[in-house]
Order: sequence, then C-alpha cells, then structure tokens
Amino acid sequence: MNTEKLQPIAKPASFSGVVIAWTVVLVVSDLPDALWQSLAGATPAWLFWAKIGILFVMMLLGWIQKQLFSLRSFFILLLIFALGAKALKWLGLTLSYVQQGERAGWLLRMAVFEGTRLLLAAVMVAALIVMGKRRQNFFLVKGDLRKWKRPGIILALFIMFLTFFYLRYNLPSSAVLVKALPLMLLALFFAALLAFDEEVRCRATLLSSLHTVVGKGHAIMITSFFFGMGHYFGGVPSGVEGFLIAAALGCLWATIMLETGGVYISWLIHFLNNVPTVISWAIASISR
Repeated sequence: MNTEKLQPIAKPASFSGVVIAWTVVLVVSDLPDALWQSLAGATPAWLFWAKIGILFVMMLLGWIQKQLFSLRSFFILLLIFALGAKALKWLGLTLSYVQQGERAGWLLRMAVFEGTRLLLAAVMVAALIVMGKRRQNFFLVKGDLRKWKRPGIILALFIMFLTFFYLRYNLPSSAVLVKALPLMLLALFFAALLAFDEEVRCRATLLSSLHTVVGKGHAIMITSFFFGMGHYFGGVPSGVEGFLIAAALGCLWATIMLETGGVYISWLIHFLNNVPTVISWAIASISR
C-alpha cells in the first residue's frame, strides 16, 4: 500500500500560521516553568491553569477565526496533552509512596505508568478520529520502509549502545543479575510500550495536525522542541542536557516519521534507545 497517497497534500506554510504555532508551543510547553524556576526558585500553581486557559481560548478561536481554523486540531491535542500530563504527574507523585524499591512496587509503578500514558495517547488518537482523520493521516501505519529500513536498524543499534555508555552503567553482582532475570522480558516490554506511547502522544498526533499547515521543517522543529522540553523536568537525563538530547532525537524521529509516512522505524529506534534505561530501572529495583 502506498502510504504517500493517504497523506494530506501539504499547502504552502503561511507566515501567520507558523508564528501562531510557535508562539503557542513556547507558551504552553515547560519552557515558562523552567524559566520561572530558574529566576524565582518555584513555579506558581496558576501558571498551569493560565496555559489551559490560553489553549482553550485558541481552540474556541479556531472555530471563528479563519487564520486559526487550520490549527484548531493542534490546539485541541495540546489541551488534551496538558490536562492528561497534569493527571499523570499527580498519579506519579502518588505512586512514589507505594512499595518503594521492591519488585512488586516496580512492576506496579511501571504498569500504571505505561497504562495511563497509553490511555492518554488513545484519547488523543480518538480526538483525531472524531475530527475525521484516518490512522494513515496520523502515521499509525507501518509506512514505506524502503529508504529507512537498513539505516533505521543501524541507527537503532548505534543509539542503543550510545545510551548504554552514556548512562555509565556498571554491571551489578551476579546475585542481583540472577534475581533480575525474570524482569528482563518485562523491561523490554515496557521499553517498547514507552517508545510507542511517546511516538504517538508526542509526535504522530501532533505532526499530523502541523505538517500540512506550517510545513514539514517547522512541524519537525516545533514537535521536537515540545518533546525536548518535556524531558527538562524528570527526564533521563533532565535539565538543559535532557532537553538538548531529547530534542535532537525528536528531530530524527519526526523526520523519519514524515519520510516513511508511518511510525515503525521511529518506534524501533526509540524502543532500542529506551532499553538500557528501563533495564537499569528493573535492576535497581532488585538491588536496593
């Protein structure tokens, strides 16, 4: 099946559309939180609700303003993402007190962690379907692998080993490894789910609402910036370093997704990138 025929034909990007999309993303991303924390030491509670208010107003304006109509689905997705992320943050804080450091605790936290994020991704996909989008339009297909199949596999393995050495991971004792073996397949499963969730939630859905409006270049940069800022707080790594690494990887994955017309290759690279990190989490839960 030729997935290119199923993708909408991109129109020339309008200057106003590009400016509006960038402005909204800069305002509703974690950038204001990072700046506020750096300058004042703490982020005010009202900042989140100010972002929600801005997105809600932009969404409403999308029904009445011709210039904003093409970005309406993007505003809706960002609103769903922001509200869902708030709920997930609350859940994460709650789970941090549940059976810390034990095997059952790790499995429980990972299951809820992944399950809730997949639920949020499903809500974003459902919103696109309600808006008349087909799954080919938001890249939930294998895509055309001819150009990226071999380079994608090589990149996936290279990035996985690079992540392994970046983490400076030291092998635990043989006793800990034996205890952790039952968790290895589960760790791979969770790494695959985490990659799929982020590719859908942070890339495929957002790209589908942007690339025909602002052009492929700006769509890649906007989603990559948003993805990078999502790793500023609590990412592995976090801070400016986490932002730069996640944004660079986001550019790669978004480019591959647009060029293949599907999620498969970007998911594969993302999955193998996650493997060292999730395995280290599993082993840490045993060795504590």
